[in-house]
Amino acid sequence: KKNDLLGELLPLEQQLASGCTEEQLAALAALAEHAADPVGRRVLAAEVPGLLAQLFILCEQQEPQEMQNAALQTLAALTAFDKNEEGEQDAHAILDGGAAEVLGRLLVGSNRRPCEHALGICVNFASTSLGLRDALVTRGIAKRVLDAIPIHDAGQPGPITRKFAELLRVVCSWPVADNAAFRDVVQPLVNSLAILSTSNDDEVLLASLQALANVKYGDDERLLPLVKHATLERLVFLFEQPSPEICVLAARAARQIACGTVTSMQAFLVNQPVPAVCDMMAREEEPSVQREGCLLIAEVSALGGPHVKEVVAAGGVPILKGLLKNEDAGVREAAIRALAALTWRSAPPLVGSLVEAEVVPVVVGMLCAAETSEIVLPALVLLQSLARAGGVLRAQSKLPSNIFAEALIQVGGLDKLKTIVEMSGDKATCQRAIAVMEACCM
Repeated sequence: KKNDLLGELLPLEQQLASGCTEEQLAALAALAEHAADPVGRRVLAAEVPGLLAQLFILCEQQEPQEMQNAALQTLAALTAFDKNEEGEQDAHAILDGGAAEVLGRLLVGSNRRPCEHALGICVNFASTSLGLRDALVTRGIAKRVLDAIPIHDAGQPGPITRKFAELLRVVCSWPVADNAAFRDVVQPLVNSLAILSTSNDDEVLLASLQALANVKYGDDERLLPLVKHATLERLVFLFEQPSPEICVLAARAARQIACGTVTSMQAFLVNQPVPAVCDMMAREEEPSVQREGCLLIAEVSALGGPHVKEVVAAGGVPILKGLLKNEDAGVREAAIRALAALTWRSAPPLVGSLVEAEVVPVVVGMLCAAETSEIVLPALVLLQSLARAGGVLRAQSKLPSNIFAEALIQVGGLDKLKTIVEMSGDKATCQRAIAVMEACCM
């Protein structure tokens, strides 16, 4: 089949170079058909460099416009690579064969239609594999895109802004690493995403939020564009939107940014996000939204101090308690982590409120073989922090007993802890169960 294809493709090279518009358009149509087939793409990528060179020439030939459009559509079909090793090899071959330089010039040209095509073709390359995404960065194409595409229509985006947002989403589909290749890209990347996240268009907004959630914010300089464009305030506002998809991506992006540095967490908390997060968890029934809300509450609560009080004041404890009974294991795990973080550095009086809210029976009920270790271990952390705080409360208030230990005994918690120590093969789980029993004796 390869020889047959070569026999059909080689004459097309002469037709593309003929200078006759009719012949060139016919050759492009035939080439597009071959490009739609995986075998045809393989042969085109590796066996006919002269044909590719002629195609690249027509992609930059502005007159007649019909010719350029047809050439760019053919290149788009050719770069719809398979997501496998062969597809990655084809992509590298075409990129090395001259596509990188052609795309770079089209992206900075004054003609918007070829620029739109070029962005779509860049999406094809970047979505093929992590290696191709990195190739776009190391070859300077990503930086050229960021420098060349001004965003003047984020509110009501046009085709180029939509393609631009999609490209940034794909570029960030894999974590954006802290290495030399990305050093000159991350700052303008975050700046563009901050602008795009102000969009009223769901497609652009979702793409920008997904990308924001995959950038590493370990450097305070990356926070500057987010502060400039009030991105954190925008994310908190998005928690109130009726779309579960927007809520979950906004919460995920907010958590990624806030956990980057101490400064970024402080900048996030300035926007008083806790009530909005608690409202979002109480309002939305989508498990992914509830899970992201719990994880965000866990990060805020881990700071202790006034932030724990904010969670309590916003009604977070009964919401989290309710989520402990959720059918989704991921939601239960996130809720138990949030409660564990809430109690680990909190004042002892919170123990009394949790006991009164009957959190203990629910948590003890999670210490069974049916639950995964991802849930059991944080449940034990929560019980340990409650027991420890109960002992402090007993000493401070001169109570006759540890109110937590009493609540634990009443629901058969000590028996379950002993069973875990005897039956569990996980060392960390056993050690944590022993620590809970020891804390009950305080």
